[in-house]
Amino acid sequence: MEEEYELAKACLDRIKRSRPFFRSAVCKDLIDYLVRAGLRGESPKELQLAVEALGKKAEADKDLNVRPYISKVRKKLDEYYRNEGRHDEIRFEIPKGQYGVVFHRKEVVNTGQPNPKRRILPFVLGFGLTAIIIAVFVSLNNNETPLFAKFSESDRPTAIILGNPFFASGKLANGNRAVVRIPSVNGEKDLAEYNSKQTGKEALLKKSGARYLSRQSAIGMFHITQHLRTETGLELRYASSTAWEDAVGKNVIFVGSTRTLGIFRKLTEKIGFAYHPPNWEVNNGQETLSFPNRRQTHPKTEHVAVFRLTTPDQRHVLFFFSDNGLGNAGVLRSLTDAERLKQFRQEGFQDERPNFRALFEVKGQGFQEFDVSLKHFSEIKTPAENLWP
Repeated sequence: MEEEYELAKACLDRIKRSRPFFRSAVCKDLIDYLVRAGLRGESPKELQLAVEALGKKAEADKDLNVRPYISKVRKKLDEYYRNEGRHDEIRFEIPKGQYGVVFHRKEVVNTGQPNPKRRILPFVLGFGLTAIIIAVFVSLNNNETPLFAKFSESDRPTAIILGNPFFASGKLANGNRAVVRIPSVNGEKDLAEYNSKQTGKEALLKKSGARYLSRQSAIGMFHITQHLRTETGLELRYASSTAWEDAVGKNVIFVGSTRTLGIFRKLTEKIGFAYHPPNWEVNNGQETLSFPNRRQTHPKTEHVAVFRLTTPDQRHVLFFFSDNGLGNAGVLRSLTDAERLKQFRQEGFQDERPNFRALFEVKGQGFQEFDVSLKHFSEIKTPAENLWP
């Protein structure tokens, strides 16, 4: 399985360097996203491709149709396999009418002639909700780390909230109906406020049932569920469908991004975090500190905000949110490793504190190798009961 995984990645690298793809950054990014999603067992939706792979802003006046881009990638793949890639052991196909990649492998038999190409299953288990739920219930108790010990010891249920964008649907300015993502709308109250400001013939939007789970949320959850043990109940929720009353009486763990905080956005500002691309700001109660991102460098640099609150009735709240996918994966992998946690403590990370804020810097490429360092740590002085319901 590992050999096939590496072989697929090598084939992908050759495609991106090939003549049909070399000069098209959009097509390279799209085939890279599609193949890696396929290796994780995912079949991306159109909206997911538009926002995550193509970087489109889902605004009310924009059409998020990705079919022309998929068609272009499909034609370039055909050209590649007619020429440079005709001997590739693994071939990638995007069937018409679909967005997922199908993998075909040539196998050589004793005659020396290749067998007809056959479909092979994705090599890596997808990080969907089903996989997360399975991981939660098969977590090994002896893997628990101090950061999550309070959740395991608590007699209250724990809600794990996965950051996902809030989408609305309605008629666009061009007359087409579509699903849109409006940055200022992160919940039903925001949507009602947005609609109240529309005038004239502008169409009102409704909450959409469209959802997708970002890679950074899913991969982050993979690390958490290996180190979390609870006998008092575990609940998984999407941020876009979470209301404040859903958190009452529970412990809460949030994993997401600055764009998927939903109802918790104002809370993070009260805690002292603000993200103004490309800079992060942390207000520790005495001063505001600025930390620049350098996402265009190699390796990429991102930041992850972490905070913990402990209420007077001993409920525990733990948040992880980054500006992109790399950050959460790197920090959670490090914080659930005993040796790395020891190093962070030497740098000033005091995870035994009941109320704290921290900012980590993450450097890396992909989701494999990370260089994680602590950039800020401070105690939250505001009483938790004034911040959390």
